[in-house]
Amino acid sequence: MLRVPNCDEPECLADWMEASLLVQDRRTKLSDADLQDALEEAGRDRDEGLEYVLQQFRHRTHAVGDRYPVERVGLGFRTRGTWEDYLCYSFLLFVSLNQSYGELNFRTGAREPAILFEVVTARALELFLDGTAVRIGAPRLAPVPVGFPAALAYLADVIKEQVRSDGGLERQGSGDDGLDIWLTKRFQDERASSIFILTQCAIGEDWGAKRSELDLALWCRHIDWFTQPLKAFAVPFQINQDSWRETAARGGLILDRPRIAHALEPAHLSAPIVRRIRNWTRQRIRQAVRDVSA
Repeated sequence: MLRVPNCDEPECLADWMEASLLVQDRRTKLSDADLQDALEEAGRDRDEGLEYVLQQFRHRTHAVGDRYPVERVGLGFRTRGTWEDYLCYSFLLFVSLNQSYGELNFRTGAREPAILFEVVTARALELFLDGTAVRIGAPRLAPVPVGFPAALAYLADVIKEQVRSDGGLERQGSGDDGLDIWLTKRFQDERASSIFILTQCAIGEDWGAKRSELDLALWCRHIDWFTQPLKAFAVPFQINQDSWRETAARGGLILDRPRIAHALEPAHLSAPIVRRIRNWTRQRIRQAVRDVSA
């Protein structure tokens, strides 16, 4: 079992329960008494802590559906399979542990999980809205050009809008100006004026500050759109209720773990991306067992 996190949020306690189950390479079970004893040893209220876990379990079971890896069995919880059987959810969960444990902060090595999270989010958006997503965030992956001006030209061609030549912005060769994913839902005529969702992704502990980073006014000076896009903000964890409205007001449409995990499974991703997700998650599990085991 992993160490009880030093936080009071029900979402963190539910993550602790799930991660403690999924660090194993086999199906496993934790009883309510096991969780209560660990909570009590950590100086937490055993009954209140368990109730928090149960509340979040019920919410996630409903929100994620068959792609949620944990089930209730008697007076306890059990995995429905191994972490690899529920790879997308497991990846999002183990990325999120930096929110609960200082030992798992992304002081270094954030590039790979950040890229993979953006790829996963882009695919979830495509599936949810039957649209076309372009991951524009740096560092860019083929077929999107690495350089920012060429990436803008590529994006404009995909979304059937024009690059502004009179935007008056400073010239830059790299970066992404706060935009990670551009999702387009086009009409059959392929004319301008489509449904656009512009998404900012965040996996770090500074996610609260990032909610306001994506500036549509700035991007309107890059792309000469006909119709105002919708903003979105994506994180790999579950945003708590106290932060929900603020996050929506600052970041736009919320894409958190339950919403993303409900939308996709490994079959929706390319084989190379699945391998990278599996390899990274396996390494992350080993790190969690090494650094934050009880």
